Amino acid sequence: QSGVNLISLGLTTNNIYVTPGVSVVGFSNLSANPLLSRSADISALKENALTSDNNELGGSINQIFGYVEIPVEVKYNVTDGKFGINLVGGFSTLLLNRDEVFVETNSFTQSLGSSNNLRSLNFSGNIGLDIDYSIYKNLFINVSPMFKVQTNTFSKNSGSLQPYYLGVYTGLNFKF
Repeated sequence: QSGVNLISLGLTTNNIYVTPGVSVVGFSNLSANPLLSRSADISALKENALTSDNNELGGSINQIFGYVEIPVEVKYNVTDGKFGINLVGGFSTLLLNRDEVFVETNSFTQSLGSSNNLRSLNFSGNIGLDIDYSIYKNLFINVSPMFKVQTNTFSKNSGSLQPYYLGVYTGLNFKF
């Protein structure tokens, strides 16, 4: 079986420390002695920024990316009749169509542009079930829970991150 799907995925990193942008005109009045000289004071400042509900310095970085998915899958018929159960396996080609990164706090949201480590073409391995119900001769309603693991998603700086997702697909099938 094959088709075309639109997929939207996202990653969120919470509890980041955000400082407002500052324009610096000159460096003439800088001091070599910091106002907070003890690292405990700095840690306490960061902790307060991240835990305070109304503080503008705590926030999150969000990445939203989307794909056009073209799956190629095969079905193995386990049961037949009015209700059918099939095992499904295959792969998908994923074409990147959305890539946004932004920072979000209680008081503002700011776009950071796009990431530089997503590949425009990658693949996923797919496995799942297909449950169908015959409503008229060759016409079926189906529900397909699928588990998909992406490969080759990131070009660099991804650590050990490998996206996966569980989807439930529904629709009408006509078998000929």
